[in-house]
Amino acid sequence: MIRYACLTVSLLFGAVLLIACQKRLPTEETLLRQDGRSSRDFVDDADMASLQKMLIKQWDHLERQLQRDPHAVVDVAGRQVTVRSLASHYRELVRFLQTQPSKSELSQWLWRHFMVYRYRGTKKNGQILVTGYFLPEYRAAREPSPRFRHPIYPVPEDKKPGRRYHTREEIDYRGVLRGKAKPLAWLENDIERFFLQVQGSGRLIWPDGSSAIVGYAGDNGHDYVSLGKLLIADGVLQKQGMSMQTIDSYFTANPKRFRRYAARMPRYIFFKFKDYVEGASGLAITPMRTIAVDTTRIPLGLLAYLSTSKPLDPTKPLSLFVVSQDTGGGVRGDHVDLYWGAGAFAGEQAGHMKASGILYLLLPKSP
Repeated sequence: MIRYACLTVSLLFGAVLLIACQKRLPTEETLLRQDGRSSRDFVDDADMASLQKMLIKQWDHLERQLQRDPHAVVDVAGRQVTVRSLASHYRELVRFLQTQPSKSELSQWLWRHFMVYRYRGTKKNGQILVTGYFLPEYRAAREPSPRFRHPIYPVPEDKKPGRRYHTREEIDYRGVLRGKAKPLAWLENDIERFFLQVQGSGRLIWPDGSSAIVGYAGDNGHDYVSLGKLLIADGVLQKQGMSMQTIDSYFTANPKRFRRYAARMPRYIFFKFKDYVEGASGLAITPMRTIAVDTTRIPLGLLAYLSTSKPLDPTKPLSLFVVSQDTGGGVRGDHVDLYWGAGAFAGEQAGHMKASGILYLLLPKSP
């Protein structure tokens, strides 16, 4: 964010968009029912207040969905779960969390009220890929100047829905949008503009110290090309130790080489101002609680339990209750992307996060 637009996900795996299509859900064999009698307690490494806050938002969202469709259901690997059941279980879980239960009490409550399924991934031992993303922050201005020379754009009026539009090379380096679309803002350098697009949202810091959030409004319909993979294929950087910070350092030291690589990634993101950082369903996302998923595998709005390792110290476990609230252009298959929040710490963690993990889905016992 002034820092690093989640490389492991964004640059290596292409997490840009907050839009996905629900095409194919996993089969029943993908989910393995767990036996509560032989399972250890759930341990959560984040504060429980953030879990309550997230569940309240999700519960409210489901209630509004029920007002539109009282019979709405979610298909989870062939299992039909009613939205009404999800809403009521999240409401009861929030009420139980307000009693400040112990880890053991919380675990017992969850086993009584939810069916716990391990999501069986295709990695070794049925694990999944876990990466991270965060909210970048960049200095920006509302008008161009010798310091702020790199525009970001809203969706142009002449862009037709569902049709490919001009490429990054044509927009950023040939100026095809000049006179067609008024920029939302101007950034200090080309590298930051690119990383903002890779991340899909960010906070702009104006010269007077105030700020504004911009988020995904649309794209040009072209495919994502991994900048990290291009650098590896060209022998510029090594796969071992690759991170967002590595790529940022390389292009900061070699700025004249950046355009040649950026132009090879034709996908382009258009922005709009937003009141908060939102996920695919329009909800405000929560640090260390929101995950982005492939909705052809895991539907949005499901409570889950993630067991993985810490980015900068893989020997230490990281366990969290999370909710599938977001999607990403690079989040495909057995892969989840954990939102770390904003700031330098979040950027450092997200930029280095690339680990195996286990994901458990918690489905209400009553459909």
